[in-house]
Amino acid sequence: MRDGQSGQARSYLADHQQACGKVGITPDTQRYLAGREIGIREYCTAENGLREGRRGRSYKDSCPPLLERAFR
Repeated sequence: MRDGQSGQARSYLADHQQACGKVGITPDTQRYLAGREIGIREYCTAENGLREGRRGRSYKDSCPPLLERAFR
C-alpha cells in the first residue's frame, strides 16, 4: 500500500522480488498488487498531483488511465 501511496509504478515489485530473493523470500505478488492498488488511488488525485508538482517531484507514470488525467 505504501508503494502505491508514494506513486511507485507496478514494476517496482520487481525491485522487491530481487531484494527479497537475496535472502530467500518470495513476495506475495497478488497481495502486493492489491495493496498497491489501494495506495495508488490515494496518490492519483488532483490535490496530490498539485502537491507533488509544488514539491518539484517528477511523475513516474504510475496512475491508472482513469485517474491519470486528474493527477496531471
